[in-house]
Amino acid sequence: VFKKEEISQLFPEYYVILVKHFDSVAKDSLDEWIYYLKHNEIPDNFKARGLEQAREKLRIDRLPESERVDYLRHLDNVSFAESLMDSSKRDGIIEGVGIGKKEGIEIGKKDKSRQVIISGYTRGLPPEMLGILTDLSEDEVLEILREEKFNI
Repeated sequence: VFKKEEISQLFPEYYVILVKHFDSVAKDSLDEWIYYLKHNEIPDNFKARGLEQAREKLRIDRLPESERVDYLRHLDNVSFAESLMDSSKRDGIIEGVGIGKKEGIEIGKKDKSRQVIISGYTRGLPPEMLGILTDLSEDEVLEILREEKFNI
């Protein structure tokens, strides 16, 4: 069925690495990963592929609980804002087919910025941050919030 002659061609090879027997001397990139798994730390001189991402995850995991929750909430808010920007831009392009692509993109950007500002403000983001996310001035952000009847 799979057109394979050997069973080993179907299934991956697995290796068992006994981390407790590792002498903690990193001679190559595999040793750097084993060191990390054994000691739960990554020395600055380690350069194995993927360790930079692991180092960032480790840094986040070591934050105090309240800071880690705030940081993860911030990442969620940024991701949400970017998603809103993308979908509004797409909506603007679709709407703009009838009135011209350039005008549609501008309408989409403005609509997206407005959605990001409203959504972000209701999630607790300050106007300064909303201005950064939407490339608008703080005054423009405050004007949109007032138009939407927020008490500023």
